[in-house]
Amino acid sequence: MKKLILLLVFLMHSNVYAGWLWGPNNFEECVAENIKTTSSETAAKAINMACRGLFPEKKYKTFEHCVNEKQNEKRLQELEEQRDNVLLRTSVFIDPASDCRTYFPTAETKKYYKCLLKDMKGVSTDTAAKVIINNCRKKYFKN
Repeated sequence: MKKLILLLVFLMHSNVYAGWLWGPNNFEECVAENIKTTSSETAAKAINMACRGLFPEKKYKTFEHCVNEKQNEKRLQELEEQRDNVLLRTSVFIDPASDCRTYFPTAETKKYYKCLLKDMKGVSTDTAAKVIINNCRKKYFKN
């Protein structure tokens, strides 16, 4: 009984329980829970991005599968452009590996997203949101 009480006290006073017992279970819950008190457009976009990063679409089985699919999409896009002979149309295609990282975030990226969600609650100005984004970025991405 003593061990159970100690475990509960530990969980209640640490970040271990965050996102484990009481956190959101999917993208929609994450956005709804974190955007309530936010009135900044920049903060809302950051919250949306962070929730998508923590709850990515289950579109691809593995990172490698994602990269292969993105490369195939790029080849198909290039063939369609050649077929249509569109000279003025410019298409921006992100590096397949870079694009796939949104579906398979690293541990550091997840920490960055959690930092954004924790600090964006109640933000009312775009300036404040940008400061938070930069602070979280500096904290988890040293470059």
